Amino acid sequence: MDDSLDIFDLLTGMGQDKYQIEDDSQECITSPQNYEKDEYTEPYAIIIEEECEKVSSPLSIVSTEDEDEVGGVAKFTKVFDKSAVSASHFHLPALSEELDPQCAHVTMEPIPGVEAWIFDNVFSPDECTLLRERAETAGFTYWDMDQKCGERDDFRTAFTVETHVEDLAALTFQRIGHFMKPLTIDENCTKHERDIEGEWFPCGVNPHWLFSRYIDGGHFSPHTDGNTVFDFNKRTMYTALVYLSSSEDGETRIFDDQQMNEPFTLIDGKLRGNPDLVLGNVKPRIGRVLVFYHRLMHEGNPAQYKYIIRTDITYERQPRICDEPHDRVAFELYMKAQELSEKGECHEAMILFRRAFKMSSALAKVYGQ
Repeated sequence: MDDSLDIFDLLTGMGQDKYQIEDDSQECITSPQNYEKDEYTEPYAIIIEEECEKVSSPLSIVSTEDEDEVGGVAKFTKVFDKSAVSASHFHLPALSEELDPQCAHVTMEPIPGVEAWIFDNVFSPDECTLLRERAETAGFTYWDMDQKCGERDDFRTAFTVETHVEDLAALTFQRIGHFMKPLTIDENCTKHERDIEGEWFPCGVNPHWLFSRYIDGGHFSPHTDGNTVFDFNKRTMYTALVYLSSSEDGETRIFDDQQMNEPFTLIDGKLRGNPDLVLGNVKPRIGRVLVFYHRLMHEGNPAQYKYIIRTDITYERQPRICDEPHDRVAFELYMKAQELSEKGECHEAMILFRRAFKMSSALAKVYGQ
């Protein structure tokens, strides 16, 4: 979670009384004392049933943030979700069965100096061709559904299709999952956040897949990826880019963290990163998968013809914590509150934060309440 919001200080009355929400430049006046009336007196079973009804959807909070550009410096924005195409549209008949599920011919090469790996021969050329064709028949549309085509081409020029494919996700994990290592996250770890301490183990590939088509110089300016939180003990940790085509252009460039604080340069109408800060430069090769830590800044170089899929490697914490029924419902409320706070709906967010922490003392302890 992003500690920069200081929402927990507000809840305990130790933060400032006035909090500025960056997204809408909207001021929210907060007074934690006003929410003391939100005490729970009902039995937990009743609370859980009622709160489950209040949470609008099952917990699979997608926080796939991209970077936008403000004043030449990167800033977080939300991803643009579309209606998912049916998974049956992307089934790989027979092709998958002809390959060894473990894909012994898959090779893995770490990128020196960066938390990233290149896997080759993960998908066959026939599989990649079929997936490209299926994506085309599903119908690509401009990446930002809130804007007219071309209005944000300085930041990204791409057309996308979204789908939810359990079978392909399972197949991909069979082929590369055994390469992924467990993670130990403690206070000394650069990944440390208060709610992800513990031992994390790779458990799958995110079935939410985003197909992207880059043609005629299409590109993606420097950005970082967010993650998908399935529950308190299961979330994605690494981005996985599947290359469905080969080319000598359209490389994925991975930057040193210094790029996050540097302005972009406008070149030929495209916002570009500093080439002196590039740590890795990965060419599109059919069947290749690039895996890297979500928070690494990266960019897609202009391409005349490139098809990729964005998905993620999922990890699960063992042993699980805050995993009683009321803890799980409380975390759903917490995530909903986070969404509301990002939209500038501070009053509603504060109420849900307080409900979550009153419902689960274990969750409150994790967040320092």
